[in-house]
Amino acid sequence: MPGLGHVSQIMAAAATEITERLEKAPTKFTVLNPIQKEFLFWLVEKHLRRRTLVRLGYRLNQSVETPMEIPATIEDFYPSGTQEADVWGQLGELVELAQALGYEQTLLLIDLEQVDVIKYLDDIITLFSWLDLMELPGYAIRAALPEMDVIQRQIVAATSGRLNLIRLDYSEATVDHIVRHYLRVATDNECPNLDHLADSTVLKRGKEEIEQLYGTSTLSGWLNWAEALLAMYSAQPSDDKLSDSEAAIRVFYQRHIPLRLEPDKQGVWRGPQFRTLHKQPFEILRKLFELKGQPNPDALLEVAGGSGQNLNTLVNRLREELEPVKGTNIYLHNRRDQGYWLENFIL
Repeated sequence: MPGLGHVSQIMAAAATEITERLEKAPTKFTVLNPIQKEFLFWLVEKHLRRRTLVRLGYRLNQSVETPMEIPATIEDFYPSGTQEADVWGQLGELVELAQALGYEQTLLLIDLEQVDVIKYLDDIITLFSWLDLMELPGYAIRAALPEMDVIQRQIVAATSGRLNLIRLDYSEATVDHIVRHYLRVATDNECPNLDHLADSTVLKRGKEEIEQLYGTSTLSGWLNWAEALLAMYSAQPSDDKLSDSEAAIRVFYQRHIPLRLEPDKQGVWRGPQFRTLHKQPFEILRKLFELKGQPNPDALLEVAGGSGQNLNTLVNRLREELEPVKGTNIYLHNRRDQGYWLENFIL
């Protein structure tokens, strides 16, 4: 949830967990000291609103002998989520409250799909640049990130190299084993491996494309490649092996490598790969995204300065940057009677 502040999001998640814990085990409230109770009231009201705090008090008072007395007003003693003193204060008290309630550690887990990491990359980098958040005793951050070198390089740079990065690389044998298992499950044991679907030329081209696109021979790349080949093989009328590597590349990109615009960086994500664009082609692409896949020649001509020739030139430059197979239209489409439009994209 970008824009809300990392500390606020962390505290809101913690407040939700602690509230649920107390509702399930109300007697744990009785072990808290006055300072911890005061922080609990602030935490729930600040991040989950007053009504949630009142409801929690009602449930606890039905189960514990000592009633939970909620003050009429609660001082906002940590008003900022960015000032160092406020950040350390609320995180420190959170850890103490959690330990009093029986938690061994306060651990923030981040596990996002590739498309979400791309979308929120700047926010994730900012979070990891807050080294103070990872050096507090009793508190830690653990993140599982996609196998994308561009992301890992930027995050490591943001932490001045102090981030403990553990690569979960798969050996070729492990990747092959997982892909085989996927194919057997997907086909009810009818397809044992990729060799059953395609000839060596197609598989070699797939390996080259995966390494070029992802920066390495990733498991996710091979699983996407296997799904694309399986879709092609299932759609053809015969049981012949696939032999058209260019067609396989097209299907792979169409099914698994969408475009996502990055306005703040004047570029576009093509799957896991970021591509910076010159200003005019970028403005054409921005307009195509705004049109959401619908042709609108007049809108595009306006961006191109009213010149059809200039528009065609700019679109051709975009195709050179974005289309993985020369002479094919995976992203940028056109018809003489309709003009240009965009396909295979995520808003």
